[in-house]
Amino acid sequence: MKVRAIQTGSVRIKSAQSQGRGHGLRRRAGVFADRNWTEWLPTYAWVVDHPEGVIVVDTDMPNRWPSWFSPVPLNLAPEAFGPFATSRRLTAAGDVIAVGTPGHTANHLSVLVEDEGITYVLAGDSSYNERLMLTGQIDGVCANEDVAHTTLRAIRHLANDRPTVSLPTHDPESAERLSKALFVNRHGLR
Repeated sequence: MKVRAIQTGSVRIKSAQSQGRGHGLRRRAGVFADRNWTEWLPTYAWVVDHPEGVIVVDTDMPNRWPSWFSPVPLNLAPEAFGPFATSRRLTAAGDVIAVGTPGHTANHLSVLVEDEGITYVLAGDSSYNERLMLTGQIDGVCANEDVAHTTLRAIRHLANDRPTVSLPTHDPESAERLSKALFVNRHGLR
């Protein structure tokens, strides 16, 4: 099996969107008041070359798909997978699993790919980069801070239990971490 990163575009966002400041409505309103923009950040889609077929995990907006492509929402089961409360196995082998990672949005999910003892977390926007995830800093747009914190704790817990490569969609270092299989290290060392 092989996981590949495909940069589908770039985006600049307000600094307060990626790293919220304050709490509640003040944190969310801070995104609109912020005059600081990030540098250009990549937008990655992920391709999993799996023995059962190619799996594409695209975090782009649904309205940008070609008219002939009509995906259906993925419903997760109330079945825990490790520290995640909801999940759904996407392959018969059970080595590609969608897990609920609410926070950035209420129904946000991430995809875990287990290959040769390594878990790759295709994290979407659960955090804008690995450093923010490790420090537990939630974004400026999540509707429920407690839920977002719970999701980040679950990802850190997973990384404590097994060799894990964290791949947030807009993290400029995701492609390098993927190519070098650089594991999450809670102490900042590789």
